[in-house]
Amino acid sequence: RGARPGRFGADNGGGVINIVTKRPTGPLSGEAGIEYGSYNTKRLNAMVSGAAGPIDARLAIGGTHTDGFSDFNEDRGGDEDDPFWSLSVSGRVGLQVTENLRFDVVGRYLREHIQWDYSFMDTDGITNQTERFLRASATLEMLNDSLVHTLGVADSLSTRSMLGTGRRDEDTFDGGKTRIDYTATWAAMDGVSLELGGDAINERMEQDAPFVTPEIPHMEDDFWRGGAFLTLGVTPAEGLDLSASLRGDTHEDHGSRITYRLGAAYTVAPTGTTLRGSYATAWQTPSLYEMHDPCYGNADLRPETSQSWDIGVDQSLLDDRLRASATYFEARTQDQIDWQYAPAKPRCQWGGTYVNIDEVFTQGVEVALTARPVPDVDVSIGYTWQNAIDNKTDKRLDNIPVNQGTASVTWRFLPEATANVGLRYRDRTKGFDGKSDAFWTADVRLAYDVTDSITLHGRVENLFDADYEEIAAYGTPGRSVYGGVTVRF
Repeated sequence: RGARPGRFGADNGGGVINIVTKRPTGPLSGEAGIEYGSYNTKRLNAMVSGAAGPIDARLAIGGTHTDGFSDFNEDRGGDEDDPFWSLSVSGRVGLQVTENLRFDVVGRYLREHIQWDYSFMDTDGITNQTERFLRASATLEMLNDSLVHTLGVADSLSTRSMLGTGRRDEDTFDGGKTRIDYTATWAAMDGVSLELGGDAINERMEQDAPFVTPEIPHMEDDFWRGGAFLTLGVTPAEGLDLSASLRGDTHEDHGSRITYRLGAAYTVAPTGTTLRGSYATAWQTPSLYEMHDPCYGNADLRPETSQSWDIGVDQSLLDDRLRASATYFEARTQDQIDWQYAPAKPRCQWGGTYVNIDEVFTQGVEVALTARPVPDVDVSIGYTWQNAIDNKTDKRLDNIPVNQGTASVTWRFLPEATANVGLRYRDRTKGFDGKSDAFWTADVRLAYDVTDSITLHGRVENLFDADYEEIAAYGTPGRSVYGGVTVRF
């Protein structure tokens, strides 16, 4: 949680989730799975991976098809199912050219067909969309691996075409991003590390909307932005870690900004206690869509700026069988970009636009607990209390839930069998389509290893058939049952 204005950029005031997948290291292996369940849902997936000599690779493919349920909530009058299907392919290839030089290529492709409704009636709306991502990188290790250089180039493209709902022609929206980045990480000496680098990004958008805006059927735009950063990490004493990041960014339409972050953590080894805290700033520029969409865009939008801090404690007990953490956080965001209802612009079918909120003050508490009370049982609990206030009106932002939490219990009741029960709670919210009441949902999952290479699995989602809305007026699945098998080799 909180901004990370180093190598992740300036525009991450809400935090960063960084996922690094494991590199294949063993011989060729793989798995394939099939599943069937409620709403005539069918899922297939397969994956192969392995390494041979200097080359390692992974390829995965998956697909889903479902008859679906009404996107317009059935309790509000929706009675027409809205099908959905998707196909995804992803892969990576790595080449270890020498002991110190490596090349990697990662790619993903996703195609989705979505039938949807308005928030007030059934319609025949259809969206076909694709997402494509490709990244190539080179990594060079020097000075006995204490200095690591990484140079990468990536390109992503998202496309949408919209049909139905009385359209005479197809409306299309395409958005893309090309990024070049460089990072150097240097373990300068014991207890001191440096990370520095920079990036340049081109974002682009092209839109053809003859139905929505017949007199402005085509628009396209792009911009460049870039930045450089330096991060210093120091461990001046055992158990004490200090860090500082400084980043400068420039945007061809919105000027330049300096952001930074200071962090500290102190671990008391005998008690298993870690005290931590940070202070950070962020700078979020408006997207091309938010500024230039003919109907909803606002060319006068200003960038968001924010200052946030947090303080927390992590505690480990009973040889790590019990771990607990608690964090208090605050943030002040100036010119926060939000959606607001407004009368339709001339030549447009619907109303609404993006606006800047003068200042939003957010405060909250996050707590988490993981425990293994006995060797075959794992428990995890997470809870967030969050309050966001528009300082100009002194009113709470109702689209952000005050309370939300999850709980999970996993029980290995046989050497080859596992059961899991999950609970989720979310407080009420309010959007431009009305209120969504608070709700609880429960899920149950079972898995049984028939052999070392064959696993049967099943689950029941929304076990108690809760009637709820994630977003006001839009439908959610009732009690749903699924079962399948996974085979490994």
